[in-house]
Amino acid sequence: MQIIVRGCAGSMAQGAKTTCFSVGQNALIDAGTGLHHMGEDELAAIHQVLITHAHLDHIVGLTTLTDMVSFGHRHGHRGDLRIYGVPEVLDAIQRNLFNEMVWPDFARLPNDQEPLVKFCPMQVGEEVQIVPDTVVQMVSANHMVPACGYLVKLNAA
Repeated sequence: MQIIVRGCAGSMAQGAKTTCFSVGQNALIDAGTGLHHMGEDELAAIHQVLITHAHLDHIVGLTTLTDMVSFGHRHGHRGDLRIYGVPEVLDAIQRNLFNEMVWPDFARLPNDQEPLVKFCPMQVGEEVQIVPDTVVQMVSANHMVPACGYLVKLNAA
């Protein structure tokens, strides 16, 4: 399993890339500005994003990803995008980002089919399989807002 640090800066200052880690080819941990430096094919392969907390420097790239999901869907090239996190974090993202005023709510679009974006609440200790040989476990984190961390684990073969 390859993990690539796409961004790890705590600031959105010029030249800084905020938190985003590629886990394999299909998943990200956080969606900061670091993902804006990924290629179109790399972004198109992302189907799972695990969010640690709802600060903008960790979620701003969700707009780019959901736009790609929508574009790909219209052209028959892509499935859905699953966004994982603690319930309070997912609620903050839905209320403050995907609220039809700031960005379209792709969890409700398209209206006549399955939603393009699925919010998947998790609890500390839960795991999600991201590829056949890798699971990610949610762990507790102490931050000024509701937050979590993720432990990436390879399954023994």
